[in-house]
Amino acid sequence: MSRRLRPSPSDGARRRVTLFVACIMVAVGSQMRLLMNVFNLAVAKELELRAIMPDTVPPKEPVEYEDVFLTINAAGVLALDDDAVTAGSLKDALRQLQARCAPRPPRVTLEAEPKAPYGAVVECMDTLSAVGITSVTFVIAEESL
Repeated sequence: MSRRLRPSPSDGARRRVTLFVACIMVAVGSQMRLLMNVFNLAVAKELELRAIMPDTVPPKEPVEYEDVFLTINAAGVLALDDDAVTAGSLKDALRQLQARCAPRPPRVTLEAEPKAPYGAVVECMDTLSAVGITSVTFVIAEESL
């Protein structure tokens, strides 16, 4: 005589727990696959970027300049390192200065008195640019009361 076994109430609970654990494992597995894909993509992009990046260039040595002062007083009179120059002879004086300072480029400090004519300052800046002097600093003296 065979007896028919009936499932016990705990079998249903066991099945539900097993199903729940299986669902969690599937979810965790899909999250792990997603993380692995993201990781692989990041590594691939890093390798691609390394291939695109240019070679590093060592930094250039700092340039040593020859400091020169160009002053303009209130009357518009020019002086290049305490030597008086006219607006017409400034270009030639700057070219001689470049030749004398070679290989170090000159750094011109343009010092204008507060009452110096604006046009004279602009003309000096144009002349510096025309000669090819690119390192220019400005000093403006304070007005005394």
